Amino acid sequence: MPQIFSPRIVVCAVVLASATANAATPGVVETFQTGLNGWGSNPSLVTHQTAGGADGPTDGFAKVEDTGLSELLIRVTSSAAPDFTGDFLAAGITQVSFAVNELAIDDGLGIRFGFGFRGNFWVSNGVFDPQANTWDTVTIDLVELNFTQVFSGTFDAALSNVQRIQIRHDINEPSMMPDLAMGDFGVDNITLIPTPGAAVGLTLAGVMMTVRRRRG
Repeated sequence: MPQIFSPRIVVCAVVLASATANAATPGVVETFQTGLNGWGSNPSLVTHQTAGGADGPTDGFAKVEDTGLSELLIRVTSSAAPDFTGDFLAAGITQVSFAVNELAIDDGLGIRFGFGFRGNFWVSNGVFDPQANTWDTVTIDLVELNFTQVFSGTFDAALSNVQRIQIRHDINEPSMMPDLAMGDFGVDNITLIPTPGAAVGLTLAGVMMTVRRRRG
């Protein structure tokens, strides 16, 4: 059975970093205030919404919706958003956070985070079940024990060469493709979080999948 995280659960883990080089910008945030900026999907329909985001009534966000019974996800690749891809280990990026909201009604979606490159991809073990009309900010530790491998390769190899990122519906065990569903969800404030001093290859215990909530 997948692990379902309720809004106030904190999951402790070990954060791990190493070194090499490349793009990924620590602290970069996609607010979707000016558009989708390279984020999108297929077959999901992803549209830019100009109001109702995680930061208030005038805040923009990305809306992900089905096109019939279809995979539900939003993703980005290195060619579309280089600040969100590259060598996370060298950049000291140890967490990713994003705000998510089931829009209008609760469709029973389960949201996971995935990253890597073609042939080496990992999907988070934790499933977050967002509530309707509520923005929750989820923070995930980028450590191997928090992820399942859905293509071959090592975790560090994927983390040091992130060419694509996904936020996706997966209510079942992680697999190569997101689960089919009908419904929609909003995504906002996708952030690459560095641990202070992480460039020296550190081990830090006690981090989380936490949730910060705002009623919409």
